[in-house]
Amino acid sequence: MELEILDALLKYLKDTNHNTFQHIKSDVKNKSAFLKEIDDKTLYSALLKLVKDDYVYEDFQKMGTLSGNLYNISFEGLSFIAEGGYVSRKERNQSQDKKLNDIAIVQSFQQKWIHRLTWIIGLGTLVAGVYYLIEILKFFGVLKAC
Repeated sequence: MELEILDALLKYLKDTNHNTFQHIKSDVKNKSAFLKEIDDKTLYSALLKLVKDDYVYEDFQKMGTLSGNLYNISFEGLSFIAEGGYVSRKERNQSQDKKLNDIAIVQSFQQKWIHRLTWIIGLGTLVAGVYYLIEILKFFGVLKAC
């Protein structure tokens, strides 16, 4: 749910000219059915997260007696939302994690078979060594022919 809030807010900031939190807060309720259900504290936290991640930049502006922070989407934010945003990145990461997990399972399986094959080859070599030792001992007459 949190990632969807971030994506929806980033998409909203891409398409709006409102840049103060008060304007964003009131306008987002009219534009996004999803963000309408989000309380102001969560919306502000999401905005600060986008600032922290460098997808939104924050400017302080003082005009006469009014002052406040202005929030605008950055180029990185535009690029990020065009790539699918937070939800898409999470899905890509989960897909990569699954692939890495599958590779680890295959490697574990192969490692077990290599271990078993090494034991089989070692046992075969031991049997062959004993056989040829007996043949050598027969050749030199240490063992009588059976």
